[in-house]
Amino acid sequence: MEKDNQILVSRLEDLLEKTRGFANRPDFFERLVFIKQSQYLAPYNAFLAMQQRSGIKFVLPVYQWEKRYGRTPRNGVQPIVIMRPFGPVDFVYDIDDTMG
Repeated sequence: MEKDNQILVSRLEDLLEKTRGFANRPDFFERLVFIKQSQYLAPYNAFLAMQQRSGIKFVLPVYQWEKRYGRTPRNGVQPIVIMRPFGPVDFVYDIDDTMG
């Protein structure tokens, strides 16, 4: 039992040491800012969008771009895939990928 506890403590210490390095990454705070600004997206989806395309600024689905801003995706632009609640996936586009 004591050996099991030592192994568990060792693994937890290793995990904590690895997570301390996240804050030192140059893009860590950039990701947090994007997640905070993406209020309509769940944090997981905001992070997922950033993993697919670095440097994105503001993403919305097609219907929201059209309804709110009168913008449409440019031809040939690759959409960003996010998870949809109670469904498989949805597609969003960055502001740089739209026109109008």
